[in-house]
Amino acid sequence: MADFRTDDRFGGAQTVLIVSNEDTTDISFDLSWESTAWLEVDAPPTVLAPGESTSIPVSFMPREVTTYKAELLFEVNGLSRIPVTVSGEGTKLRLELSNPAHAHLNFGQLRLGQEVSEAPGRSCAVFDPSSSAARHRLEAHASCAFRGRTPRGC
Repeated sequence: MADFRTDDRFGGAQTVLIVSNEDTTDISFDLSWESTAWLEVDAPPTVLAPGESTSIPVSFMPREVTTYKAELLFEVNGLSRIPVTVSGEGTKLRLELSNPAHAHLNFGQLRLGQEVSEAPGRSCAVFDPSSSAARHRLEAHASCAFRGRTPRGC
């Protein structure tokens, strides 16, 4: 079973499924699966010699805040089917200030191009209390803080 938990705003999660031939003769396998908007599996028909292995990339890209589940059926040597269950959960992004008093930061007056280094009262800490780890990137734009007003789109 492959299990994913990811934030749906950051492109999803990836894993690799390893298929190995532990038999004494060649085996072939084929996956009868069409990729969906939320699950991509790159598994072309393959023949493995004894002792060989191959990697199958599996990408989970949730589109909604919900639980997902699918069963992949691998046909081995045209005779038997081996199910592999793939599940995942799309979660909401939750990024919060560690200290709510830092909702407004004052960096003082600066000349164009001048930078402010980190100093007490000029930084804030954030955390993600959601049920899944997600990558976050915060960017500040000078155009978003003009004379105490917030322009549209900031």
